[in-house]
Amino acid sequence: MQTYEAIGKAALDRWADDPLDHRPPGGESASDMSARVLAFLNELQAQRQGEAVVIVAHGGPLRVIAGHLLGLPPARWLTLDFAHARLTRIQVETWGTTLKLFNR
Repeated sequence: MQTYEAIGKAALDRWADDPLDHRPPGGESASDMSARVLAFLNELQAQRQGEAVVIVAHGGPLRVIAGHLLGLPPARWLTLDFAHARLTRIQVETWGTTLKLFNR
C-alpha cells in the first residue's frame, strides 16, 4: 500500500525486468506463489475430482489457477485481468478445460 514514488524507480525497474522471479523485501516471488497455488490446486483436484468447486481469492492466485488450467505459459498469466468481485467459470473435464465465463 505504497505510492510508486515511495517504492522508487529502481525497485519498480527490478520487478519490471523479471516480474515472475523478482522477490520484494520480505515477500515471495510470483514463481514462489505460483508453486504454492499449484500445489493447492493439485491437492484440491485430487480430493474433489468431478465436483464443482468455488475458489475465492486475490487476482494473483486466480491468474495462476486459470492460466494453468487453460494451458497458458506462466509468462502470459499476468495478461489475465480479474476484475474485483466478478465471476469466472472454468469447466475442467477429462478431455480438456473450457473457459465458460470471465469477469461476469
